[in-house]
Amino acid sequence: MLVKFYNFILRSLFYEFKNENCASCRTLFQYLLHRFTTGGSSLPGKLALAIDPNILTSLSKDYRTIIITGTNGKTVTTGLTVNILKQHYNHVLTNPTGANMQQGIVSTFLSDNKDTGSEEKFAVLEVDEASVKHITKYIS
Repeated sequence: MLVKFYNFILRSLFYEFKNENCASCRTLFQYLLHRFTTGGSSLPGKLALAIDPNILTSLSKDYRTIIITGTNGKTVTTGLTVNILKQHYNHVLTNPTGANMQQGIVSTFLSDNKDTGSEEKFAVLEVDEASVKHITKYIS
């Protein structure tokens, strides 16, 4: 039932979501996630990918992206990189919830509702080594 509800909301906002950087869509997804579930940080990304498999391209287009992957040390390396960048830049996006596969990365971008105007934006993403190829084909 919840997935059908999310699908309805996503389809209703699809035009704005795909063609504009829709902050209200992001806010709505986060509200629904926290209101009707007990977590599930990948669910908004999973639903968004079901509607538009290329959504990551439009969500990440305004970011300078750093991808950190490997067998061991991803979380520490990501945390260190984020802290270094935050000392010099105001807008640094990361995925601290551990959602490091494609749907989690999409959810990370959806959760970013800061409007920084023309300020440079960074995304430091911890990515599962098996998911790197699925993510890098959409992020340039």
